[in-house]
Parts: sequence; C-alpha cells; structure tokens
Amino acid sequence: WTLLRGLGDSGRTLFWTICVIFFITYGFAMVGLPLVVEQLQELQSEMQDESDLNRIGAMIEVLGGLDRLMFTLIQVLLVDSFHGYMREVVHYLP
Repeated sequence: WTLLRGLGDSGRTLFWTICVIFFITYGFAMVGLPLVVEQLQELQSEMQDESDLNRIGAMIEVLGGLDRLMFTLIQVLLVDSFHGYMREVVHYLP
C-alpha cells in the first residue's frame, strides 16, 4: 500500500512532467517536419534507384507526420530502438 500511496502523492508532479515532455516534443516535431521530412520527400522525388526509394519511403513512413515524428522523438528521449532508422536518415541527410 505504501507504493500506491507514494504514487498517488506524486501524481501532480508526474502530470506536469508529462505535460512538459509533451510540449517540448511537440515543439521539436514542428521544427523537424520541415527540416527532415520535407528534405526526405524531395530526395525521394529525385531518386532513381529502387533500393534508395524503398529506404527513403520507409523513413518517411516512420517520420512522415507530426504524430509519427513525436513518437520517434519520444523513442530518442527514452533511447528505445531508434538507431536503425536514424542511421538511415543520417546517411541521406548528413
């Protein structure tokens, strides 16, 4: 019961922590959409190689929207399996 009581007592702090993380992630996602996703879309329209088109298409699928980019940024924040597609992004957008 002590654990549940401690969680209940820290509810306000946890709520505001989640709010701050949400707004910071939202801000970075708003900046990241034009910087990253639009450049990937331009690269996709210029590419001719089928394998490059597939790789860029997969990156756009992961990053191609505000909700998807925010989810990816949360993965970066938590260091949760983001390395695979970040290497791909850095390969095309150094």
